[in-house]
Amino acid sequence: MEMINIEEYVNSYMDGLMSIFREYFNIDVARKVALELVFLKLIKNNAKNDILKISRNNFFNKLKGILEGSKEVQEVINDLFRMRDFDNDIMAKTLDYIEKFDEDIPKDKEFRTCINYLYKNVNLNINTTDNLNVLIRELLSNVNYKTIYDPTVGTGMMITEVCRNNKNSIIYGQDVDINLIKICKMLLIIEGRGKDTKNIYEGDIITSPLKVHKNELRTFDCIVNNLPFTIKDLEYNYAKENDDFNRFYKDISIKSGEDYKFITNIIKSLNEDGIAIIIEPLPIRFKKSININKSLLEDNLIHAVIFLPKKMMYGNKDNANLIIIKKDRKEEEILFVDVRDKGKVLNDITVLDEDTINEIVNVFNEFKEDKTISRLINKNDFLKEINNNNLEKYNEENDNIQKINLNDIRSSICNIKNELNKIKNELNKLY
Repeated sequence: MEMINIEEYVNSYMDGLMSIFREYFNIDVARKVALELVFLKLIKNNAKNDILKISRNNFFNKLKGILEGSKEVQEVINDLFRMRDFDNDIMAKTLDYIEKFDEDIPKDKEFRTCINYLYKNVNLNINTTDNLNVLIRELLSNVNYKTIYDPTVGTGMMITEVCRNNKNSIIYGQDVDINLIKICKMLLIIEGRGKDTKNIYEGDIITSPLKVHKNELRTFDCIVNNLPFTIKDLEYNYAKENDDFNRFYKDISIKSGEDYKFITNIIKSLNEDGIAIIIEPLPIRFKKSININKSLLEDNLIHAVIFLPKKMMYGNKDNANLIIIKKDRKEEEILFVDVRDKGKVLNDITVLDEDTINEIVNVFNEFKEDKTISRLINKNDFLKEINNNNLEKYNEENDNIQKINLNDIRSSICNIKNELNKIKNELNKLY
């Protein structure tokens, strides 16, 4: 099947499955049961697939046997037992329907599409698209990392895609949503990474950072993260007062609407030669976050910024940017890559084609300036402008924002109206 046909097939199939479950469950429970049933269908090694061909009476006994044989699967299947309330006819209908799920499609792609169908517009913490995940994967394709971490791992769609080029890496993650953690663990099992499920924890990086031992913060070779939209000031203040790891070392005071307080935690969670790629869901505004940007520039941590087109994320129609941080940077310049006009709309989502992704990766790997999408700017120039509180030049040059002259616009409107009146007068003369 072609990629678009896989999406159409899975979406149509899930429509049918959800129509069965909506008669018995609310929408939230229906999603959970549907995903667990698809998961069970796809893990042949654990389920041996015969569980879906037996009668209702034996289904739950077989299911218990499967769970007892796999600790990883046991952790992620619990809502299926809600089907005990089904009568025999509905149970038979459900098992017959799930048996028809196409097995010729790659399992990981099938399951990912199911996750997107069920959850892409439900929780904004899982809104990275496959195309954006592929871009991040390719940007890290030349990076040799053994450990990778996502502090808001969500469903795991991003981190598992990024690791396709590094099968031997060890995945770590955490999230505040226990349901998303369960989905992430399912995906890890589908992807053949069941051993990594033990590294996915409940909790957030602000108040509950991952630790090796009681008094030692765990660090990683690579971190990928989609910044959360909001972080409660109360949690931030509590964590800062009870922080043993100097994670808020810059003592930056930022309003709750800004997510940059998350970045200092990510930096502290990186190894000394680590790299992080962070998705900023709104355009970078140097004016609104001068303190954090000044601090990152002074420490020479910002390696590159990639300006992306609008609507590259589910549930977010604005631009998103990638901030790439390196702990061991030697360069004095920052690479800016602008591909905001390179996207193509596909099913109401903007995507970058393979050539554009390759172009971005090439200028990033070579850290070079070209005439089309990239530019190198010395970090000291930024610091100078920040200290002088004069950032208009960079906002204009890097955002391509033109100042609008309202008087010119009014004048143009008047001219157009005058021309229209002339045309009307000429037409009146003819009739």
